[in-house]
Amino acid sequence: MKPNIIKDLSIQIRLSGLSFCILNRSTNTIERLQHMQSEKKATPFELLNQLKTIIESNADFNQPFDSVMCIYQNELSTLIPKSLFNENHLADYLKFNAKILQTDFIDFDTIAIND
Repeated sequence: MKPNIIKDLSIQIRLSGLSFCILNRSTNTIERLQHMQSEKKATPFELLNQLKTIIESNADFNQPFDSVMCIYQNELSTLIPKSLFNENHLADYLKFNAKILQTDFIDFDTIAIND
């Protein structure tokens, strides 16, 4: 009988590059930790192509994972703790990170893991 190996994959996508972490929860060890910095600010389309190429060409990503968490970070989003969040102030949260136009639609999602 094979031992039950539990692995998690975390991917962070930023306009400045990609980061990967493979955590073996069975042994509580990090098997892979890698950051790939872009020389210039990439477009979302360029990042998607880079991500596909890296995942398809690397054997470390060709294994079963118990969970995969993908975090996409750009200046058009921000994280606000639930205790400080007020739905009536959505534009106020973003105005420090990005130029907001009157025609922009601002919405939010609750991330339960961050409560």
